[in-house]
Amino acid sequence: DGFETGNFSGFDDFSANGWERSGDAYFGLATGTDFDGYAARAGIVSDSESTSLEVSIYTEAGYVEFDYWVSSEDRYDTLCFYVDGIEEFCDSGQTPSDTHSLVQGDEFLCPTPGSYGDLIPLTWVEDGWSDCGDTDGDGVSDDENTSSVWQVQSGHAEVWVDGGDHTLTWTYSKDDTVSGGQDRAWLDNVMIPYFVQGEGECSDNTDDCNIEDMDDDADGVDDVDDDCPTDSSEQVDTDGDGYCDNQDADDDGDGVYDYNDDMPLDGNETTDNDGDGIGDNA
Repeated sequence: DGFETGNFSGFDDFSANGWERSGDAYFGLATGTDFDGYAARAGIVSDSESTSLEVSIYTEAGYVEFDYWVSSEDRYDTLCFYVDGIEEFCDSGQTPSDTHSLVQGDEFLCPTPGSYGDLIPLTWVEDGWSDCGDTDGDGVSDDENTSSVWQVQSGHAEVWVDGGDHTLTWTYSKDDTVSGGQDRAWLDNVMIPYFVQGEGECSDNTDDCNIEDMDDDADGVDDVDDDCPTDSSEQVDTDGDGYCDNQDADDDGDGVYDYNDDMPLDGNETTDNDGDGIGDNA
């Protein structure tokens, strides 16, 4: 799943219950130059909190693969992947810039020396402790008042799973003190091993065959582009809550029922007093 539907409607697979979000904040969606279109982004959490994205699905034996990005306190604020509750992968921290003028290999040059001199370990930068002097006199040491030293850390993970029913969970969690970087994690291009045959190679209409059919409800819209792949009368789930718009009393998930909402498909708008089709906020 590359999240290119712009929501969490789930996989093109009858056995998946769709994405489930939980924790002290919910995963959302983000775009950016580092991502392939949309990516899932961890919710904003505080110390001792966590946020999770999960899917329960039947898999063939093979590798679960995904791209990830993380910008956090090294070792303590982590993005971890679990299979059936067992931790299989974790990463944390940031990547040092190779172009910053104060970065010298694995050390940081203090513009004003502190009690440790003018060179400190790069890992001490933005770690919550004052190790350099305070050149601009703003009350914050140079090593805690710098930008662009650290960049978002990225990677690709592969984890083997046996065939069968599994619950796959990605969790960003924080310890009880200190933050680092953007204090966020991102996830994209999730690939899960399950068998897919070509169109028309399935002999009946049972659920066992839906995984082989690229358009389960035969509405002319491929499942990958259909928010409601098993309902031929619907293709859109604007707020990604698992209820397609025709059955959803609040399509855009803004807390205002559609019959009271002048802009029922725009979660940022609820009124259009002049009736011109443009919400009042715009």
